[in-house]
Amino acid sequence: MEHPPRAQQRFFTSAVWPFLMLALGLFRLWDWLRGGRQYPPFLLAAIGFLLLAAGTAMRSPALPARRAAWQRLGMALALLGLVLVLAAIALRNFGPFGGLSFA
Repeated sequence: MEHPPRAQQRFFTSAVWPFLMLALGLFRLWDWLRGGRQYPPFLLAAIGFLLLAAGTAMRSPALPARRAAWQRLGMALALLGLVLVLAAIALRNFGPFGGLSFA
């Protein structure tokens, strides 16, 4: 029997998405620790992905007790993580560490 699309979407957002963000955060942190310490966008992206993982996990419908305060805190963490990831992308592409040159 097929699960309805809403149930599949809920499984993805509650279980898969936080682990994917956690894996990306740990991968970027490993890159930074392994030799990219002079390259701040790795650390910025790692912190951002880890905050995204925490925020989406806190907002997960799989958690038994989800008070409104936890929902708001999870949303704030996820938004802060998204801002940090976007800042790391901007630094990598357009900042002093960037690969774009218009000369």
